Amino acid sequence: MFSDSIANAAAVAEIHEPSVPPFTTHKAQRRWRPEAQRLKTLPEEEEQLTVGITAPARHDAAVPERRCWTDVCVTQDDKRYFTSETDDISNLETSLWMNTHSQNSTSAHLFYQLSKCLQTQGKLSVLEDLFGRFMRSLCQSVPEQIRPLDVLRHILGIPTNLRAPILKEDLLEELKDQLPYLHLLHCFWQVVYGGAREAVDAFEKALGAVTQLELIHTLWLDYLSFSWQQLCSPQPSARELKMFSSLVLRCLQTVPVRLLVPFSSAQYWSSFSFHNQVVSFYLGCFPKTQHSLILEKLQHIMPTNTELAIRLLQQEWQDGNVEHFKLQSRMLCSSFPTCLAIWKIAIVVGKEQRQRSEVQRLYQQALQNLPLCAALWTDCLLLEAAEGGKADALR
Repeated sequence: MFSDSIANAAAVAEIHEPSVPPFTTHKAQRRWRPEAQRLKTLPEEEEQLTVGITAPARHDAAVPERRCWTDVCVTQDDKRYFTSETDDISNLETSLWMNTHSQNSTSAHLFYQLSKCLQTQGKLSVLEDLFGRFMRSLCQSVPEQIRPLDVLRHILGIPTNLRAPILKEDLLEELKDQLPYLHLLHCFWQVVYGGAREAVDAFEKALGAVTQLELIHTLWLDYLSFSWQQLCSPQPSARELKMFSSLVLRCLQTVPVRLLVPFSSAQYWSSFSFHNQVVSFYLGCFPKTQHSLILEKLQHIMPTNTELAIRLLQQEWQDGNVEHFKLQSRMLCSSFPTCLAIWKIAIVVGKEQRQRSEVQRLYQQALQNLPLCAALWTDCLLLEAAEGGKADALR
């Protein structure tokens, strides 16, 4: 009897309560509803204009609702709804950084990320107030004539003519560890609020003090982006372009590419991921007609950059420089004999130009350098079989 009553109660509950599919979110209906914007038509035409569009069925709806096609439109309420959702996401990101910063109010890393978030959203007044509070929280006493930026300069060792503030003794060791992020914060502040000369001095000061590789990458990307923004005029002079190119070359030549293998101080490997990112940024500053020449110059600076070499081949092929492409492919195949991608590019181009003897020669050279490459052997055997090769050759 007890089990029967439970079954009956469950059956009644299924009748009166909507069935929600699993792994879905059942949301309440919106409070507002867009007004139907119907066209004024004659009664005879209204029947012809009415199209059976079935609206998305709600979980609590027993019968699917049918609306006129003129009801399915984007109204101002819809736009306001989606705009409010986008604003909510931005506000959520800001609130998360604010909450994290409030839990660790002396962390320069967190405040730097919060500052970038506020600057992206255009909340500069909030940023100025928080910057003043953050710098004052690091000091025991701050004279009235000293600005928060002067406190930051004092911590970074930049000489000022004002009276030095007194830092908290319990934060001295922590501030030493946070000096790299304080340099990033100083550069960011000078870019947003300072002049061009002050920003350049801040970047140069930071590049001479920061030693962490990831932060050096961040500094250089911000420095190059700021320098290019200063040249964003209709026709920058040749001298300005030369100075910008010199800065890019300095970045590519000074940032290290060798990374030590874990648990070994004698072995290392080369990583050009950051350098290729800088190359992409640099190419975006010039028209496509100059990309081939720029890539060729950069290839001489970084002769072991495989990705840059492949990019040069791609650019030569897009420009239609077939003969130059062949010359570059031969040089790169000899420079990178163990790079499978370069061999494949040269072989594919030889196939498109129907140079059978050249393709066979490339396969032989590639297999001599990569004898254990299964993909290369497979392509070579399929080519011989497709062209009716002899059984001895296939063996």
